[in-house]
Amino acid sequence: MDKKLSIMTALVPLLLSPAMASADALCNYDDVVKMDNYLKKGKEAEKAGRTRDALLYYMAIDSFCGNGVEAVNSMQRIGEKFAEKAAAKDRFISEEGLFIRVEDEACRRWMRHFTIEVNAYEPEVPGHCTTASGGMRLDINPQAGAFDWYEATFNYKAADLAMLKAVNHKPDDFGTYERAFRHFEKRGQLSAILYKPDPLYLKELEKTAMSNLNATLASEEKEFTALRQPARSVKTLETALKWASFIGEGAKERVVVRATSRADAAFQSDTPTGLLDALIFLSFADKSEEHSAVIVRAAELGQASLDKKDFELAEKYFIVAGNEEMAATARKLAEQSKAGGKKDRQ
Repeated sequence: MDKKLSIMTALVPLLLSPAMASADALCNYDDVVKMDNYLKKGKEAEKAGRTRDALLYYMAIDSFCGNGVEAVNSMQRIGEKFAEKAAAKDRFISEEGLFIRVEDEACRRWMRHFTIEVNAYEPEVPGHCTTASGGMRLDINPQAGAFDWYEATFNYKAADLAMLKAVNHKPDDFGTYERAFRHFEKRGQLSAILYKPDPLYLKELEKTAMSNLNATLASEEKEFTALRQPARSVKTLETALKWASFIGEGAKERVVVRATSRADAAFQSDTPTGLLDALIFLSFADKSEEHSAVIVRAAELGQASLDKKDFELAEKYFIVAGNEEMAATARKLAEQSKAGGKKDRQ
């Protein structure tokens, strides 16, 4: 048996299936006694309200040498209890998950002797200390949501439903939505007894993304036509493109078409700002011909302004055209013009 059952990344997969065996081919008497002791202490900790310790004891039980089924059942029972409490407070998901790492001097001492066969600072509860950052204490996240509790305690079906509730609770929260999408996208890779992912959950998420896409495009319409704020319009289209990426090519094309139409309108202004806006809007799509047309027009207007001795305006046009050499020339001429004007006034 591996003496050090302290790293959560090793503990969590340990109980994916009660039938999963340990790395050891056989269990000796001491192994069995240790696992039975963990189960006993886990029950005692659970009864005493020491939830973290109870979970860590249960997680440390090797299903090959100990009663893995009872350990999993105990964890599921705890998870259901606290997940329901979290959901009642509208806490569905957190950034950290169920467990957080906390600085702890005792765990740092343990870490300094980590490679020693007999570590005098070995914590009584396996997994209490982690090797992260030179030794940290593992604690339950007080802000853990229903999903966090369900997922960490092998209540996978309930975890999926909690994830959907997290999205429905804040349907326009892109961060929560993206996390949910990744969660269900990878669910098919999970191998667990009595669990099978529901493919309809991704369809539900697609409906949410479509609703957000429609709402975002409606907001952009107001920003561009009523408020005349191209900069805000660009940011809104960026948001729309994010939502569209979770739907499909047809949804992305809607954003591209909208951005292209905005580029056409901005192009008609013939101002440096308008032409720059046109380039930004065209960045939403592979429109090389349109992009080149804007560059050519900016260069033409820059030269025309240069001929009219409007050097400052010429510089702006050349900047849009990406012609740094001509922009520098126009800037130098503008400075010379200003300097000559001052001498004339003197």
